[in-house]
Amino acid sequence: MEDKQYSAASLETAACLWEAVLELLHGGRGHKGLRHQVEATRERMGTSGLRLAVLRWVDLVDAEWAKVKDTYDQPFDWEFVPDWIEQHIDWTTDHPTYKLGGAR
Repeated sequence: MEDKQYSAASLETAACLWEAVLELLHGGRGHKGLRHQVEATRERMGTSGLRLAVLRWVDLVDAEWAKVKDTYDQPFDWEFVPDWIEQHIDWTTDHPTYKLGGAR
């Protein structure tokens, strides 16, 4: 992972992303099928590898949030970020992969 300076807001995004992944791992949000895919990814990559993969999404989420923050009427941490993961991350590959043009 490259050395990069992040703003406090981006660090919060990273924390929100990781919380959302942990919620998926523990079966939250009613997505049992997704839970198994996330679990399998963690088994393949290890927890630290998965955490590093999640960090790569920070700029993507921040950019997407900047486009909708004035009109999005749900919380960033408990709605936007988990929805973004569900719509933009493919868990069926060896590593979680960003899907270009995910539904929003």
